[in-house]
Amino acid sequence: MVQSTNDVRVETFNFHEIVTLIGGDTAKVYIKEATIIESPEGVRKIGDLVGHLDIIYPFAGLDLELTLDIYEEMVDEDLDINDGVIKLPFVEDKILLHDLFFYRSFMEEQKEVEKEMELLYIKCSCGGYMMPMYDEFPNWITFCSRCDSRNENSEASPIVEP
Repeated sequence: MVQSTNDVRVETFNFHEIVTLIGGDTAKVYIKEATIIESPEGVRKIGDLVGHLDIIYPFAGLDLELTLDIYEEMVDEDLDINDGVIKLPFVEDKILLHDLFFYRSFMEEQKEVEKEMELLYIKCSCGGYMMPMYDEFPNWITFCSRCDSRNENSEASPIVEP
C-alpha cells in the first residue's frame, strides 16, 4: 500500500446533467460524487490529476457506472484560468469541476426556495403553488405559479356591490 502526502476529500453532487452528444442527441447523466486530491503545494500544473468523478452514464439502454479522471486544464487562456476538467464519453464539450460546484450550490438554493414556498403557499394539484394575485388583497384571488389556475374568495373581494 502506497501512502500519499496528498489529502483527499469527497464532494457529493447527486444531480442530473443533460449533455449534448456528438451528433446532436442529448443524454441525462447522473453526477454522483467526486474524489478530489488536494495538491500539497496548493497549485496544480496543466495535466495534473485533480481526482475522479463517479457518474451513471446511459448507454445502449443500460445505466453504466463510470469513474472518470479529472485533469487540470487551461479553460481560459486570456484570463489564465485553470480548472479541473472531465471528458465524458461521446460528448464534445468538457465539463468543468467549477461548474459542478456552481450547479450544486444553485440546486441547494432552489431547495431552500421550495421549502419557503411550501411554508407560505398552498400547493396546487399540478404541483405549483397558489399565490396571491394582488399583494394589497392577498386573500381575494390566488393563481397557480405553474398551471395558472385561479381561485376567487368573494368574501375577501375589495369590490363592494350595491
